[in-house]
Amino acid sequence: MLVQIIRVFLALAFFSAGTLKIVPSDLVPHAEEMRKEFVTFATKSLPFGIEVNPDVYRLVVGITEFLSSVVLLFGSPSARRIVNAVLIIVMIGAVYTHIALQQPIASTVPAIVLGLLLILHYWLSKPEKSKEQ
Repeated sequence: MLVQIIRVFLALAFFSAGTLKIVPSDLVPHAEEMRKEFVTFATKSLPFGIEVNPDVYRLVVGITEFLSSVVLLFGSPSARRIVNAVLIIVMIGAVYTHIALQQPIASTVPAIVLGLLLILHYWLSKPEKSKEQ
């Protein structure tokens, strides 16, 4: 039961976060602020001086989060484990970005909490070994 509760919470969180990143900014009040943040994320936080188009970066992250939320809710157990691992990587990147930009710890906490919940969900949803082996 706990794993289902965590899965639904994660799906709702990533559905919301992904939607904010991909919908037009005039439809959602906080979307414009997020777009401005992604300009900073894309130009100042990537390692080795890599720069990417902020809109492409935002859309890739947003579509990944949005589609992953759908798979978390409706996908097979193996598909859920795969997107869970993908989202763990996304959250590691989010934590790195906030630290690299020396942002206040409060801006990093959501990514840390979601990352820890993803790790817990991944661990709790391990396939059980067959007793016939």
